[in-house]
Amino acid sequence: MRDFKLIALFCFNLIFLPQFVFSQNFYTGSGGSAIMLIIIKPTGEGLPKEDEFVLGYIQNLLVANFKKYTAVKTNAQETASGIKIDAAFLLAGKLTRSGNNYIMELTVTDTTNGIRKASYQSTSIRANDILNAQAINTGFVDIAKKLDIQFSDAGLAALKNPTKKEVEAAINLARGKVAEKNDNPIEMLTYLYNASTYDPSLLEATSQFDSLSRSLASGDAGASVKGDIQERDKWLKILNEFDSFYESHPPFILSYDPFPTQKGNTDYDNRTAVLQFKINFEEDVSFDAMQKVYVALKTGLLNTKLQEKWGFTTRPYRSPLFDKTRIYNVDAELINNKNQVVASTKFIVKSRITPFRNTLFADTSQVISISFKSIHIDNDLTEDMKVRIVSIDGINTEKAMQQGYVRVAPVESLPKAKLRSLVTVLTRK
Repeated sequence: MRDFKLIALFCFNLIFLPQFVFSQNFYTGSGGSAIMLIIIKPTGEGLPKEDEFVLGYIQNLLVANFKKYTAVKTNAQETASGIKIDAAFLLAGKLTRSGNNYIMELTVTDTTNGIRKASYQSTSIRANDILNAQAINTGFVDIAKKLDIQFSDAGLAALKNPTKKEVEAAINLARGKVAEKNDNPIEMLTYLYNASTYDPSLLEATSQFDSLSRSLASGDAGASVKGDIQERDKWLKILNEFDSFYESHPPFILSYDPFPTQKGNTDYDNRTAVLQFKINFEEDVSFDAMQKVYVALKTGLLNTKLQEKWGFTTRPYRSPLFDKTRIYNVDAELINNKNQVVASTKFIVKSRITPFRNTLFADTSQVISISFKSIHIDNDLTEDMKVRIVSIDGINTEKAMQQGYVRVAPVESLPKAKLRSLVTVLTRK
């Protein structure tokens, strides 16, 4: 089973605000200010091709961590070959697939004499522990301490609980490498936009997105395209990628409250109760990217002045993605503090995307209360009950997240339901 699904994004060095601004409260002493470090992308062994983005993600997060949590001067390089290293140390890594788990190794070497300064190895790592940054941050802390870098309590606390935004930014940055290699501009633009949204300090991501979208909107589908047939084929590929990418990567998020509440009154005679939880289904960050990519495609195709000749007069406004209700089937479980599944339920959420003038509107299921069947108070009910979303459209939730399907996220408080767009309401069929 593949544990990661390669999507895509542009690969470039991370640009951050000066380290002092971020790191001043996260370390004690010098924070390793005398160290210059080159961090190269880890190698992989036994990894499916679709897992390749994880190697870039590990590199991105290590660079971000050294910049944010230490005073180490650092940079990232795609590969060790051909690098003129003026830095004192080189950090390399390796990720090995071992059955359904992974082995991660990190080493720091003094480039002036070849002496190993620090090393770290962890076995039996789950894929989710890599994708949620826990395994990477544990390795980072171990390596940093061996380099005599001491963290403050605030720094250690932040590393144990990385924000979703910094993790998503690193993942989205890494997911573009194969898209760039495979010339998949829709994926590249989407994840580039996502990365800059999750971390606005990635100024190069914003600049690159703006540059690429402007180029596409101008009608330029690629500098290498020459001749009418080749140019039409290029546009056809891009239009088809738009349809297929967003079909397999719906730009929506299902947020849910993992702590259930009681519905109605207790049935004292039968000693049963009904528990419920709330969910919110709405547009994710990727929907904003989809809107911008749609505008760039629409504008660019018009600017070619060849839309009718090529037979693309109805594209992209009549994409199979638009003006149809899409239903997602969700499975949830109710679990007590003995880790017993005491009830399960199935429910659906819906989405519809409508093009109108020069943008897209989304119509989604919003805040909904979902009930489980009644449970026995004496046998099933415990102090701490939790809800777990098991799958969406038959895809395990963890796998769906790895593949870039609908995002599923437990949250402390649900976002407020958005007002319905008049466009989506009035255009319902």
